[in-house]
Amino acid sequence: MANMLSTILLAVVAVSCFTGSEAIGVQVRRRTERCVFEEIGQNLLVVGEYTSEKPVDVRVTDKNMKTILKESSDGGLDKFAFTSTEEGLYGVCFTSSQGQEVFVDIAAGVDAKDYSDIVKREHLEPVELTMLHVEEEVQSLLTHLIHQREHEMVMAQITFSTVNRVYYLSIFVILVIAGVGAWEARHMKGFL
Repeated sequence: MANMLSTILLAVVAVSCFTGSEAIGVQVRRRTERCVFEEIGQNLLVVGEYTSEKPVDVRVTDKNMKTILKESSDGGLDKFAFTSTEEGLYGVCFTSSQGQEVFVDIAAGVDAKDYSDIVKREHLEPVELTMLHVEEEVQSLLTHLIHQREHEMVMAQITFSTVNRVYYLSIFVILVIAGVGAWEARHMKGFL
């Protein structure tokens, strides 16, 4: 019984891990820009889909808030795509002349890649396609892990530098307090 329960739990977790991404709903007020930001690595294909009921203007910005893509939509389902030039937060901003809710779904890297051309060109079976996708996903995770390790090393250097500065500042503060205390004691002796 416990074995069957753990198998069902494992199946539910596996299904929830491999289901597609959910769209994010953004409430856009009249003539107000609302943005959704996503951390995206360098040189990655980014594909986004958005759905709106009414006309909406879309603007994609890089980490410096420089506009890299701008388009207008009459409503319904629309798509956009770009390749990131550097790592950082990229924003997808919506503006509408009327208040409405916009749903946006953003995929980057391996998740944004369309495998239908590869299947046709190389005549891949579904299992081979899955293996190709898993291989590219593992490569992406490895690249991300290496990047995280480099980031961790930079953070460790910053932490070490900060600890040294705090150490020397605390020694300086102790010396100043001791000096002020000695001066105060000497000054008070003059009143006795």
